Amino acid sequence: GLSATASPLPGERDLNFRMDAEDGRSFILKIYAPETDHGWLEAQDQLLARLADQADGVPVPPLHADIEGRNTFTLHDANGQPRAIRCLGWLEGRLWSEARQQQELDFSQIGRIMGRLDRAVAGFSHPAAKREFLWDIAQAPAHRRFLDLVVDAEIRRIVTSILDHYDSDLATPLAG
Repeated sequence: GLSATASPLPGERDLNFRMDAEDGRSFILKIYAPETDHGWLEAQDQLLARLADQADGVPVPPLHADIEGRNTFTLHDANGQPRAIRCLGWLEGRLWSEARQQQELDFSQIGRIMGRLDRAVAGFSHPAAKREFLWDIAQAPAHRRFLDLVVDAEIRRIVTSILDHYDSDLATPLAG
């Protein structure tokens, strides 16, 4: 067993905790939303393994298996909902958002890391990795289906104009 103190971390859909163990090690405990696709978690496992193997000089959090050797296992929450759980190694450092606020970003370092990541994931494919994220700029056309939800006609006109601009001027260059 491991004795640790939990500190909550932000998350969009999942519960995330920094776990500080008595032996000085730190981990991230992730408790996934009940509707999480286990195929997506498998894709993440494969991608993390690939990055650890091929992304030289890029810090990658290791997955920590449970005592049965599983990277991810399922427990039921208080409402009886199944929750996938996993533990990753903690990577020390500062969030880019914090460094940005203090204008301490090294853009050349970020560029080198992004280049290494890009090379390491080249050719990676997993069926569950083909997903739609509405925050992805390449998914901008998908936002048209929400235009009717914009009540204010002027704001709807502005949003429509932005989507039209994306379609006419940005979609092709971003796709290539």
